[in-house]
Amino acid sequence: MRRINYFSLIAFFIIFCNVPVSAQLSIKKILDYYKKVYPLPYPYPQPEKTPVKFSVDNSQVKIPNRVYKNIQCTEYDFAFDNPHPHGARSYAKFQLPQQEGSLLAIHLGHRFSRTHILVSVDSDGNVLDTLEVAVMGKVCIKEYRILTDGQIIVTTIKPKQEESIPLDFAPFEPFVGNRIDCTYIVENGKFVLKKEQRYADRTYTYELLSDGDSKLWDGNEQLLDQ
Repeated sequence: MRRINYFSLIAFFIIFCNVPVSAQLSIKKILDYYKKVYPLPYPYPQPEKTPVKFSVDNSQVKIPNRVYKNIQCTEYDFAFDNPHPHGARSYAKFQLPQQEGSLLAIHLGHRFSRTHILVSVDSDGNVLDTLEVAVMGKVCIKEYRILTDGQIIVTTIKPKQEESIPLDFAPFEPFVGNRIDCTYIVENGKFVLKKEQRYADRTYTYELLSDGDSKLWDGNEQLLDQ
């Protein structure tokens, strides 16, 4: 009986689909490969399905590549510039209202420490600006949402203590911190901070911040007077 060459089948599948799943792609090619724009509003993450991901050529480090080691985000390594598993990978494309360019959602790092970046690009794939919007490891300490009108809200939990709290080890002792919501808009391809809201002190636990079914902005913290 004739033997099946599985490597040939895999190669044929990749060529047939015309999407290089492991090769690093330029921003321009990634823009072309996305067949749809993700609808707004967009809460991260999209729980209903796993998005298609494209490995990004970040050899010029136009996209920040910090992978954090602690919850305060003061200690970090740099993601390796390779396709798998630590390099930059794009998982969504957005088109904001009244904006000519696009936003690419990109993550880098590994499951114990991952950083998400929104990248503003023009139609030729040039990087116009970047914004760090999510940081997570065993716990989530920063995440984002994009509203229907194109506003981007980044929610961060910031500890008050200076002693470093590891991000990639669990559990940790409860700490007192503050929730901070930063609202951005995109103007001429640039991220512009329009509003910052701070919330009252709260004790955060490992169990609270590792709950994958809840969002940081659903914590019912008390908004401080602005």
